[in-house]
Amino acid sequence: MAKAHAKTVSEAAFKDEIVRIQAAIAGGDFESIRAGLATGVHLYDRFYGQADKRSEVRALVADAYDKLPLDIRMDLLLQLSDAALRHQDKGEAAEIVKSVLQILQRGVWLPENEVPMRARIVEAMHRSGDEARARAELESNEKLYLDKLDTIVNIYRASCLRAIAEAWTVLGDRERALATYKRCVEAGLQNPNSRPRADDFAATCSSLATHRFQPDDALLARLREVHDGLGEPW
Repeated sequence: MAKAHAKTVSEAAFKDEIVRIQAAIAGGDFESIRAGLATGVHLYDRFYGQADKRSEVRALVADAYDKLPLDIRMDLLLQLSDAALRHQDKGEAAEIVKSVLQILQRGVWLPENEVPMRARIVEAMHRSGDEARARAELESNEKLYLDKLDTIVNIYRASCLRAIAEAWTVLGDRERALATYKRCVEAGLQNPNSRPRADDFAATCSSLATHRFQPDDALLARLREVHDGLGEPW
C-alpha cells in the first residue's frame, strides 16, 4: 500500500507529501506514524537520484526517535540501507547501518530479540561492503547467544539460531551456516508442544529455501526425520 502510494507522488507533490508525513508523526498515532514513514522509505527509493529529496526523507525517518519503538525504527532504517544498495550507493548504506548499530547499542533488549536484530544488521553491514566488521559482529552475536542461552525460553532459541545461520549464508561461509542450521533444527525440538515444533520446522525449511541453501545429506536426513516425527495434524 505504501509503495503503491509513493509511486503516485509526483515531483511537484513531493513537498506536500513530506508535510503530510510530518503531520502524521506530530499527531502521535502509532499506525499513522508507521504508515507515513513506510511511505517515506519508498519515496527515498523513488527519488534517490535527487540528493536533496533523499536527504530530507532520510532525516525524517531518522528523527522519529521518540515516536516509534526502537525495533521498528531500526527496521525502517535498514530498509533505507537496502534502497541505497539498490542504487549502488554503498557509502550511504554503510552510514545508515552504522546508525542502526548505534541505536541497538543504546537499547536494553531481551536476547531473543537482540540476537536476530544483530544478525540483520550484520547482513546489511556485509552488503554495504564492511565484510571484516560484519564477520566480527556475527561472531560476537553467536557468543551473545551462547552467553545468554539459559535466559532464552526454548521456544525462541531456534529463531535466534536461524537468524545467525542466515547471516552466515549471506556472508558466504557455508560451513558455519550449515553447522548453525543443524543446531537450529535441534533447538526447534526442545519445546514439548507440537505446534511450536511444527512452526520452527516450517520456518527453518522456508529459511533454507529462501536463502537457496542446499543442505548436506545429514541435514536433509534429519529434516525428514523431524518431519516424520511431527505426527498428525502437523
